[in-house]
Amino acid sequence: MKILMFQFEEYSYSLNADQKKMFADGIIVFTHVESKDEENSSKVVTKYIKNIKWFAGKFNKKEIILHSFAHLSDDKATPEFAKEVLKQAEERLKNSGYDAKQTPYGYVLNFELKMDNAPLARFFKSF
Repeated sequence: MKILMFQFEEYSYSLNADQKKMFADGIIVFTHVESKDEENSSKVVTKYIKNIKWFAGKFNKKEIILHSFAHLSDDKATPEFAKEVLKQAEERLKNSGYDAKQTPYGYVLNFELKMDNAPLARFFKSF
């Protein structure tokens, strides 16, 4: 799995001009699930969540947006598996007190990201 996380001031996405969703003051997690992750899914989901909680804790953020982003590696899991990973992570984060949401899965979205320029406001992890 590869994840790219940003602490954002403002984040918005849309499928078209009529359906723009906007968020303020949170964490966006661009997530690339790889085929090797399918071998040990529960361990991968746990590590994914731990990384998200660690990063969110650095900024004391509870708003978490999970975004499937299959552009961080050539190796890809099946779409069904990747979707399930995001679903499990969203549920577990909600159960831990986070306001977790997902962007629509399987769509190319238009998005805007306004973030603080602090060096720690962005983080990449591969595991």
